[in-house]
Amino acid sequence: MPSMNGIDLIKNIRKSDNYSNGHTKFILLSAFIKQDLIYNNREMLISKLVDKILEKPISLAKLKATIIELLNNL
Repeated sequence: MPSMNGIDLIKNIRKSDNYSNGHTKFILLSAFIKQDLIYNNREMLISKLVDKILEKPISLAKLKATIIELLNNL
């Protein structure tokens, strides 16, 4: 995406998430988890924007379990 990154995309979706009353679930997959991933440059908690943060490589079983967990918490 040349004009925005993934976090900006999630923010835009969250702003206009009227259909599901803000309950669209997001899973962030990252090659590494570090403190500056959790806090972006704008001092906003990324963990407030996404429902789960998973570190790559991720097994299909782990991804499936995470999706099921999020669906069960709707």
